Amino acid sequence: MCLSVCPSHVSISIAALSVCLSVRHTFLAAPYFNSLVHMNDAVVCHCRFNYRAALLRIASCSPDITRMRAQAESAQSLMEFYGAELPSVSTPSPRTVQLHEPSASLLKDTNPWMLTKYIPAQVGADGNCLFRSVSYALYDTEVHHVHLRLLCVIEALLHEQLYNGSSVDFYGPYAADKWLCLPAYDSFVCNVCVDGSYSDMISVLALSTVTQKPIQTVWPLYVAPGAQSPYTKFVMGSGITSTNHPVYVLWTVCTYEGINSGGVDINHFVPLIERPVDAQYVTLIDDATDPLESNATHSVNSAQAMPQQNVTASDDTDNDSDVCVNHDCRNESVGNSPHVAGMSSDHFLSFTECVNCMESCAQTVPEIPDGPKNNVYFLVDQTRNLEREATGKRREFRDDCGVWESVRSRTVYLEKPSLRQVFLKNGAYCARKVIKGKSTTEPLQAQPPNCEIVALHQYVSRLNLRAHAYERRVTCIPTVNHVALVEYIGTFPDHVTNHGNANTGGEYIRSKPEVLEKIRTSCKSHASKPKHIYTGMQLNAETECDKPRNLKQVQNMSVKEMSTSQNSGKGNLADDIQSLCNDVTQSDFVQGVFLVKGHAPSVVLYTHEQISDLLRFCGGNAVE
Repeated sequence: MCLSVCPSHVSISIAALSVCLSVRHTFLAAPYFNSLVHMNDAVVCHCRFNYRAALLRIASCSPDITRMRAQAESAQSLMEFYGAELPSVSTPSPRTVQLHEPSASLLKDTNPWMLTKYIPAQVGADGNCLFRSVSYALYDTEVHHVHLRLLCVIEALLHEQLYNGSSVDFYGPYAADKWLCLPAYDSFVCNVCVDGSYSDMISVLALSTVTQKPIQTVWPLYVAPGAQSPYTKFVMGSGITSTNHPVYVLWTVCTYEGINSGGVDINHFVPLIERPVDAQYVTLIDDATDPLESNATHSVNSAQAMPQQNVTASDDTDNDSDVCVNHDCRNESVGNSPHVAGMSSDHFLSFTECVNCMESCAQTVPEIPDGPKNNVYFLVDQTRNLEREATGKRREFRDDCGVWESVRSRTVYLEKPSLRQVFLKNGAYCARKVIKGKSTTEPLQAQPPNCEIVALHQYVSRLNLRAHAYERRVTCIPTVNHVALVEYIGTFPDHVTNHGNANTGGEYIRSKPEVLEKIRTSCKSHASKPKHIYTGMQLNAETECDKPRNLKQVQNMSVKEMSTSQNSGKGNLADDIQSLCNDVTQSDFVQGVFLVKGHAPSVVLYTHEQISDLLRFCGGNAVE
């Protein structure tokens, strides 16, 4: 007797199915063969992997690690046979996230700045909260938490060396942290294979490996002034090569009655979902370009006519390639903006567009926003830079892109009102002409007054050592001195590397000028040690951007300021001797300077009043 499977008359024997179902722990074992489903008048075998049954079989072998490892290998083979894989990444929309109220209240009392950047999302509190959090953060649903737990059990059993604290190959950041409390390996694997059991930092490491995503855990409570909790860690599992787009997980509470209500019992995990960003200050670059940098002809459109775009978070965190203007965010995108696809990615604004944009001054930002900046420009307020220039300092245009390498600078002259380009040569304004196939310049017959000339000072730079196609241009106009136009063209690289002399790896982001100035002022005006200055700034900072990068940064600034104060006003030895020689005839205190070969210079210093006192007190008439 046969069952028809498809129109091609392929059949499956009932006897063969019975034999398959009788085989224990292999292929179509009973927990995996679920049903016969009718589709289009044909009967097909619908098989679905039962992750809970696989966990139960591994747990039944506990505490025998050898048997558990063999069962894990069997479960891994079955998953490969059935193609049981995690779905593709699909992050939740911040607008649909259900807020976890206890976590929000806890963060409001301990780290309020985090609520401006993240939304603590509600997940089930059944003991699987860590796996539910990662499942929700990556796949917009909690249903994959059992699948993730099974993968972690298999990973930990088959790669013991990475998860066993007594192994020489134990995960380095955990091994180096003497304050991090972790269970023994046998206890961990016997516990993690039980559905609903407690999770710890080793589970975080296994989750990072099986999802191939870095995970940033956040401990919400202060542990000591200037210190970071051992449970706040950036975890990168085995095989991960990029630090981009980590999963943020918060250690938190199921219920919260206040920070002073008798203690906070951390007993829950929730995912932190990044908030959407409002890009009200972003204007996207259109097709127009600098006529001298391209032979193509572009229409000139006023920057005032360009509509503003609203930035929305991208659903695919692995495809973060557009602009983010939130000061605390690096992962938001404008991938859904209708202007991104059609705008030019290899040209700066034309000279005319630069002038129109800066003179309009429609909207300005106090500083260049953080985040990926692809084919965008900003009008940056120059109040602070004007104050720097008044004290003899250069202008600064700080961003979070890394180290810039200067490419070129130039001054461009435009004649009003047409804004055509003219050239200043030998004190005369000239026009460019082509004579007999050669480009040349000729002085204008009627020289325009300086008030009818617009001077554009432009500075072009590119990222140092990498991503040379990604460039930045700063434009300043003396007559519009209160704003500067900052343009970015190209695609921001996935990873921002340190400069060549750096001793540490990871992402390099410049500190804010305000932070550096505050460190410098504290080092000058306080006798406190660098550690005290660092701790105070860490505790008083409202956001991460307002904190020093690390203690070493404060120490370096302290040494620099101390060296400057000690060396200020000091000349070389020759200048000092010459000054003393001059004082022999001008000062009553300097009586003589003696230079003898082979000996250091000698200086005789006294006044006649001092000699009189010596004679009076030490001579024969001295009072006993």
